[in-house]
Amino acid sequence: MQGPEDIAFGPDGSMYLSEMFVGTVARRAPDGTITRQMVAPGVNPLAFSPAGRLFVSVCWWADALCELDPALIAAPRPIANNLGFFKGMDFGSDGKLYGASVMAGRIVRVDVDAAPPAIEEVATGFAAPFTAKFDAAGKIIVVDRPVREIHLVDPADGSRSLLARTDFAVDNAGVEAQGRRFISSFSDGLVGELLPGGGVRPLLPGGMIMPSVSTVYARPDGESRFVANMCSLREFDTASGALRATHRVAFAPPSAFGGAAAVAAGNGKLATVPFFPAPAVDAGVVRRAAAAGRPVPGVAGRRYRGVRWLPGSTRFASE
Repeated sequence: MQGPEDIAFGPDGSMYLSEMFVGTVARRAPDGTITRQMVAPGVNPLAFSPAGRLFVSVCWWADALCELDPALIAAPRPIANNLGFFKGMDFGSDGKLYGASVMAGRIVRVDVDAAPPAIEEVATGFAAPFTAKFDAAGKIIVVDRPVREIHLVDPADGSRSLLARTDFAVDNAGVEAQGRRFISSFSDGLVGELLPGGGVRPLLPGGMIMPSVSTVYARPDGESRFVANMCSLREFDTASGALRATHRVAFAPPSAFGGAAAVAAGNGKLATVPFFPAPAVDAGVVRRAAAAGRPVPGVAGRRYRGVRWLPGSTRFASE
């Protein structure tokens, strides 16, 4: 597979994968045959309707919802545009397609049978939600990525309750046949179970997900090795090998950290090359977090009351 981003299984047992960076959707049939169809760079979440229709959302490079031929033969059919990067899709018991509008900070549902498709707001007030997955009780699991919160949303009235808050960056959520809820982390490589009373029970402890460059940095009491790990920067003690600290990606000023694609030490300082362009933080994300009065991880416990543009740059500062 070429960098799979999401996975879904069709009614016949075929496995489908969206290959985000190359723009293709791949199908592996039960007999092992693999077929691919070019859709567009940025193909992201996949979802099958109860009737067996296949849908994919294109994010980042474009902003579109499309229906695909499950055989990956007929051309993709556009359904809707400009949904605000439609992530973490799932069909509800009402037959409508639910998803997280990342840039609009809301959960919406799409009636894919209507012409034109009808789009309704379910819940709003999130900083940047990334999932809208149904649990066994019919509630929507919403991962609000910048503030590292996981909520349960009632699709009937949009009310929500906080399920968990994590110190790692959460990527996705899923539910198994018995109703247990799971999450994955893109900063730590962790897979965990969401417990009914709150909290996360690690199933796969994780670790470094994409280590690249490392460097040695002298401390007054010893020596550290920093390892660039895409969505985090890890510090180890060179003598014992013990993990001293993990600096995780944070999408909020003033201490926005875009992860580490590379790291180097020199003249008593440490320099990193960010994986994400975190300094170019979207103002809407910060304003929505401010409106909710929620602390943003990585900002020393401060709460945002507002933001201001720093002239001549691509950065925002808190006020």
